Amino acid sequence: MKKVICILMTAALCFSMLLSGCGQVSPLSAESRKASSESAAKLEGELKINVAQGSYAKNMWQQLANAFVKENPGVKVTITVDPEIETLTGQMKEAGDCPDLMFVPLGRVQGMTETKLENNAMLDLSDLLGEVIPGEAKTVKDKMLPGVNNGAFSKNGKQLLLPSFFSPAGLVYDQHLFQENGWQVPKTWDEMWALADQAKAKGISLFAYSKPEDLETFFYGMLANTDPTLLSNVCSYQEGVWNSDQGKKVLNTFAKLASYTDGTVPANANDENYLKNEQLLLEDKVLFMPGESGILDQTAQETKAEGFEWGFAPVPSFESQKDQTLYTVISECWIPTAAADQELAKKFLVWSYSDEAAAICAQFGETTVVQKAETQLDQAHQAFYSQHGDQLTNGLITDEFLPASASDMKDLRSSLFGTFGALVSGEVTPESWSQGVITATDTLRTKRNAST
Repeated sequence: MKKVICILMTAALCFSMLLSGCGQVSPLSAESRKASSESAAKLEGELKINVAQGSYAKNMWQQLANAFVKENPGVKVTITVDPEIETLTGQMKEAGDCPDLMFVPLGRVQGMTETKLENNAMLDLSDLLGEVIPGEAKTVKDKMLPGVNNGAFSKNGKQLLLPSFFSPAGLVYDQHLFQENGWQVPKTWDEMWALADQAKAKGISLFAYSKPEDLETFFYGMLANTDPTLLSNVCSYQEGVWNSDQGKKVLNTFAKLASYTDGTVPANANDENYLKNEQLLLEDKVLFMPGESGILDQTAQETKAEGFEWGFAPVPSFESQKDQTLYTVISECWIPTAAADQELAKKFLVWSYSDEAAAICAQFGETTVVQKAETQLDQAHQAFYSQHGDQLTNGLITDEFLPASASDMKDLRSSLFGTFGALVSGEVTPESWSQGVITATDTLRTKRNAST
């Protein structure tokens, strides 16, 4: 899935890294250095990696490439980082230059990953789970946090995508604004509506979102806080799921939230103007937005209200006596079957689960899906991850829509999130919106069943 939320920049960032030693790497033991040296003698060639992220991620990927090349001096790494990586990848393939490794998750608007999955154009990565990480004693599977390798990543018993990064997803807000007004962060939806009325008296709206796709992880959080089983059933398109009492409660609450959403949001919820919606939160004109830890880095240079201080909370629960459940976004990676150097891509993937790679990513506020990676973050980022509590050891909640064709997934997401703006503006009624969601779910389930 969030997938990681990115600030879109227009310039493509392409760079080639040879052995340079400029990345900060963790010291290795003598045994690890020996193992790495033996591995390095065997690796050579050019590795081309495409990454779907904004310009803020450039330095992180450069240091990752430098560290890998330092241990494998016979390798050249070329990484292309761009928020519109799907377009660049298409151009590369037309020129006969297919990338070897893709850090492009499910759930993106372009639907490239879903299309490749549907067309069986991804390499089976099942064998990598048992690979021992260079310089370490554990396998890739052993290093992964419990719950990060969910059912959306496999097809017909084959592991076609691997989880790479994770982030807690919930609501972001300005702590200073809450402290200044003596407000408490709501833990239930009843408390949320009461707070909305208090904020409205001060001319502040309850809710905003940057673009429709940013509502997805928030929606998963609502489902998880109702019942993790409900989340699983919705993501697998179970028959009758929206007609259950729990399903109806979620749809009704989501529709009600539209009536508390700032009225200017729908017109700006697009690639050209979404920053205006984010600015509503940064200037204390709304209380909450869906967000992940990456928003700290993505908005670092944006203008903020005086005293603004980031806060993060799980989506409210429906019951006052029930603990809130935090949803976790996973970003995935995969290897195209058309990749020129599949084996070298596999080697990089295995290395990316190392402690060394995790330490590099943590410097830039990113967390790989290995255990304890979040402990290396700075205090501001750790404040987000601390909300996980015992989920980090007992199992993260990461269910997401099981993939179908890109067009079918687009239709489903349009019914759920694309039409949310019409709910805000009053162009559609909650009843017609709910029926659209039910119809889209039924249609997708029928198509999936027919294809199996």
